[in-house]
Amino acid sequence: MYIMSLFSSFLKKKKEIVAIFDIGSGSVGGAIIEIDHTGKVPRSKILYTTRAQIVLQMNLNFEQFLSSMLRSLAEVTEDIEKKALGAPDRVHCFLASPWYGSQTRVVTYSKNTDFIVTEKILNNLMEKEIKAFEQDELKKYTGLGTHARIIEHQNIKVSMNGYMTASPVGKKARSLELVLFVSMSPENVLRAIEKSIKNKFSISKIRFSSFIFASFIVARDAFIGQKNFLLLDIGGEITDVAIVKNEVIVESLSFPLGKNFLIRRIASLLNVTPANALPLLKLYISSQLEETVMLKFSGTLQKARIEWLTHFQNALAAVSSDLYLPDNIFMTVDSDVASWFSDSIKKEEYNQYTLTERQFNVIVLEESPLGDDVDFAPGAERDQFLMIEAICAVKLSN
Repeated sequence: MYIMSLFSSFLKKKKEIVAIFDIGSGSVGGAIIEIDHTGKVPRSKILYTTRAQIVLQMNLNFEQFLSSMLRSLAEVTEDIEKKALGAPDRVHCFLASPWYGSQTRVVTYSKNTDFIVTEKILNNLMEKEIKAFEQDELKKYTGLGTHARIIEHQNIKVSMNGYMTASPVGKKARSLELVLFVSMSPENVLRAIEKSIKNKFSISKIRFSSFIFASFIVARDAFIGQKNFLLLDIGGEITDVAIVKNEVIVESLSFPLGKNFLIRRIASLLNVTPANALPLLKLYISSQLEETVMLKFSGTLQKARIEWLTHFQNALAAVSSDLYLPDNIFMTVDSDVASWFSDSIKKEEYNQYTLTERQFNVIVLEESPLGDDVDFAPGAERDQFLMIEAICAVKLSN
C-alpha cells in the first residue's frame, strides 16, 4: 500500500485542467481552469469563461425549462471545446435551484466512558446517516415517480464533548457530534447533464455539487471570523436563502422569485418580449431613462420590490429558529440587477420588521472580495459564479 501510494504521488500531475459548469435557473456558465499543485497550497487560474442564457418563458413550464437549460449547456460545452485549451482531467458541475435539494443532518455518538475517535468511527457514523437520509428523503422522489441521487455529502463540523475540533482522530471523547450537509438531484436531470457534457468531453465521471455549498465554504474561508451570516443566491427564476450559524448551514430554502420576475413585470407593463424588456430594466436601474419613463417603471417595480421582500421576509422567518438573524448577507446575483436587490434589502421600512438587531450589511461575492483567491489568464472574463466555483473546486479536491 505504501509503495503504491508513493508511486502514485510521482504520477500526480503538477498542473491539471478542470472544466467547470455552472447550471442555474437563468443561465448556464462554463469555464476551463488550471489548478497548480506545485505550491504549498493548490491555486486555480481561470483560463476561459463562457455563458449562455436560458430562454425566459412568460409562463414557466418545467419540461420546457429543462429542455432550454440543456440547450444552453450544449451551447456552452461546444464553445469550450472550440476554445481547445486542452482536454479536461476532470469535470465539476455546480447546480443551483431548482436542480437540487439539500438538507443539514446532525449525527451524535456517545458512551459512558472515554473512547478514542478513529477514522473508522467517523466513517461508520457518516455512512449510517447517509443511508438514513436515503431512506427518509429519496423515497419521497420515488413516490412521485422520480428517482433521485445523492450528489454530495460534506462533513462541515465535528464537535467532541461539546467543543468544535478540526482534528478529532486519535483524541479521547465521551460524546461526538458530526454535522453533514447532504444534497440530492433528480436522476433524469443528472443523466441529461452527463450526456450533454460527455458528448464533447471524454470523461468517465462528473462530480456534482450544490452552488449554495460552494458559496458557503468560499464565504466562510474568505471572511475569517464571520461565524454567523446569511447566504443569498438570486438566480433567474429562484432565490435561495441559507442561514449559517457557528460556521454551519443550519437551514436553507427557496422561493420562486428571481431576476426574471422583474423582467416579466416590465415585459407585461410595456407589452414587449422579455428579450426587449431586459435592456430597459438595466437602463432603469442605472437611471438612464427619461423621467416620464422612470416614473412609469417605478410604480411597477415598487410593487415587485414589496412582493419580493415579502417572500424574503417569510423565508427568513422559516429558516430562523432563534430570536435573531445575522446581519451580514453574502449575496450572489447578476451584476446588472445587484444594486436593485441590495437596495431593496437595505430599505429601512423592511428592516424594522426583521429579527436582526442591526441593518443588513450586504456583501456581493464578486472579484472585489474574492479576487486574491483566484488568478485570471489575460482576457478571461470575471464571472462571479464561476470564480466562486473555481475557488471551491480547489478546496474540495484538496
